[in-house]
Amino acid sequence: MDYLYLDDADADVEAMLRELAAAVAANGPGGAAAGDETDGSYCAGERCACAAWTYDADLYASLRAMEMAAGERSSPDYMTAVQRGRVDPWTRASLVAWMEGITRGHAGLAAGTLQRAGAYVDRYLSVRPLEAVSHRLLALLGATAVFVAAKYEGDLPEERLSAGDAAAAAGAGGLAIARSEVLDRELDLLDALGYRLGRPTAHTFADHFLARYGYSGGDAVHAVAHHLADLTLLDRRSLRIPPSVVAASAVYLARYAATTLADAALPPPLPWEDDGLEAVTGYSVVYLARCMEEMYDVHEMASLWPGYDEMKSRFAIDYLLLPCRLVVPLVLM
Repeated sequence: MDYLYLDDADADVEAMLRELAAAVAANGPGGAAAGDETDGSYCAGERCACAAWTYDADLYASLRAMEMAAGERSSPDYMTAVQRGRVDPWTRASLVAWMEGITRGHAGLAAGTLQRAGAYVDRYLSVRPLEAVSHRLLALLGATAVFVAAKYEGDLPEERLSAGDAAAAAGAGGLAIARSEVLDRELDLLDALGYRLGRPTAHTFADHFLARYGYSGGDAVHAVAHHLADLTLLDRRSLRIPPSVVAASAVYLARYAATTLADAALPPPLPWEDDGLEAVTGYSVVYLARCMEEMYDVHEMASLWPGYDEMKSRFAIDYLLLPCRLVVPLVLM
């Protein structure tokens, strides 16, 4: 069974937006029923909590709607339909891993740069047929995508990449790429994307889910969740999956990962139906099962994804996923 993630998610978003609009219409933008503020039964703390819940739900609904915007999606079959086989899954995976090396090699780049850069490359290749493919052309495209993504994600100058740095990264290995080529490719990339740069990525959604679960940016679960989402970029099947689904699956699996290989006491698997996943993400574990299985594929059949070993070795934390049958419901296996 294969889920039509995009179609399902479209209906999901529409239902969420209708439910949110109905709640706001009935209770007001702060979520409180009319009259509650004046009858003494609705205290200031409750009013703030209700307003915060409504804001959080509104923000999440907006992110879900944005991720499904047709103009900001890549085509799941662009490698055959647009590129006519000039770019294949192995070439794409190698490019993703090489881009991840740039993001890790330049300390200080904003978190989320790789996810956004990967999305830019896929969207570019979904609309720009390449007449020929060479290592030089792909290196220039990948480095430029990282350059643009770092500017979008970074709030401070030190969280960005200069055009010269991008040219140096693209020209590593003697390709001799000039800074002006990066700037020219940037204009080409922006034109191909229609200057629409802000679609939420799996990193965006993972941060949202982790905060709702109560994990901070410095803990291992947070880091492993983002690393799982990044590794999923290697798999061309991820092109058909909305970023929120990738993020929800990565966060769920990261919570059941041993974060050091030397730790013999693996975290006990809790009953999946009691985990609170759906309350946090809006997705049931049944809906996420296929995505989670594909995440296991990336780890268990690593040789099929060029760049996996490099991305795993560059990650600072050793971790071990619990066996799939302990995490994904048995009825789905």
